[in-house]
Amino acid sequence: MAFNHTNGTGSVQQLSLYIMFSTGLLIAHTFAGPVGLALGAVALPFGFWAYGVFAQQSRRAGTTQEDLIAALEQAMNDYRAGRSNAAFFLIECQSMKTATALDALQSALRPADVCGVLPDGRIGVCAVSIRRFDVESGLHIAERLRDTLRGVSTPDAVLNIGFCLASRTPKDSADGMVDGATRALIEAKSRASSGICAYSKLLGGTTARGDLVIDVERAFENNEIRPLFQPQVDVETGALIGAEALARWYHPQHGMIPPLEFLSAIKSAGCWATLTDEMLHQSLQQLARWDQAGLNVGQVSVNFSETDLSHPQIVDRVKWALDAASLPPFRLVVEVLESVAAENDPAILANVQALADLGCQIDLDDFGTGHAAISTLRQFPAHRIKVDRSFIIKIDQDPEQQDMLATILMMADRLGVATLVEGVETRDEIQTVKSLGCALMQGFGLGRPMDGDGFTNWAQSHPADKIKLSTVKVA
Repeated sequence: MAFNHTNGTGSVQQLSLYIMFSTGLLIAHTFAGPVGLALGAVALPFGFWAYGVFAQQSRRAGTTQEDLIAALEQAMNDYRAGRSNAAFFLIECQSMKTATALDALQSALRPADVCGVLPDGRIGVCAVSIRRFDVESGLHIAERLRDTLRGVSTPDAVLNIGFCLASRTPKDSADGMVDGATRALIEAKSRASSGICAYSKLLGGTTARGDLVIDVERAFENNEIRPLFQPQVDVETGALIGAEALARWYHPQHGMIPPLEFLSAIKSAGCWATLTDEMLHQSLQQLARWDQAGLNVGQVSVNFSETDLSHPQIVDRVKWALDAASLPPFRLVVEVLESVAAENDPAILANVQALADLGCQIDLDDFGTGHAAISTLRQFPAHRIKVDRSFIIKIDQDPEQQDMLATILMMADRLGVATLVEGVETRDEIQTVKSLGCALMQGFGLGRPMDGDGFTNWAQSHPADKIKLSTVKVA
């Protein structure tokens, strides 16, 4: 099977370098004296041009299936030796030109990563040599790849991604990584029009999803479903302003299961309200513990679904959770997807307004993806909008991304609404977003999702002056 990849090959680049220097030396040797030196100097730029041409061709060069397997096997060897982890991502893009997808993905990957088209039209990405690589990191990379492709695709394009970690393969081999990613892709396609799924042993049989549904009730009883917390900071002052609670299932047999894999089981088991109540209770209790430890976290953000916000007792449930933690309402941030707000459901709008009247802060999440009209924003009681990470990818390099974010920030300012940018990963992205006028940020570039104790350690080791210093671009 031929695999057209976008990673460079050393032999071609070495050939171009050989051409560069040998041409200069040959001319200098043929024409002695100043003339030879001058002509040799003229030949060097040609050599550099040749190097660029050959390097570009090497990124487009075709290799065999054996070459890809060899690269994956090396990644598996590195994992077995404890040097690093790796993952194979299998991407299916419908209604999208392959060349366009490849160019977009190449800009989002590291030079060491391999990206190419398989004969069946699917795209394979091998992310290698990552020391701290777990399912959380894999999901983050998959979402970034999907957001990158969305930026160059039509609104109706269907993008599905399945991936497999070297540490979680169905069998200990490169073929196992490919097989795991294939199974995960099939599962992702069965769940949503544009889904992401990580391989786990739960995908090994036809009853996997049913087994998860059976396990849900026990999971709540045994406190297996718990929140992780990702820091939100003001990079202008270095202050920690809050934390977003993200649900994770720590299964006794299957390890950590991300929400993309267990939310459908929660819904099928009829336990959606239980999940929200658990996230509310555990997150607010953790915020109270941070207070007792003298850690100023500010607020905790909890995601509320369309089902939650249409529930007639949602306001009473929130009051109960706040009272149980002895916290005032302004310490809780209710996150509402922009797509939910755009529906203009009267029951949902009434409940959100009641939560705002109670004193909770309302965040409009994933802003820019839900097609909410300006009139909706004016009617919706949002205190802050969270700009979706799709607007942040490569923002330090893309003027159009910068213009889009500047427009969103200007609109929010006119409406008197605060903004927080999600998904910042690099110092350059942080610096660019800050220069455009938004200092409130969240993303892997500032802090990963962590459990309560891990968050405490992170906050204690990241005082305001250190956060400010870590986000300053070094010349």
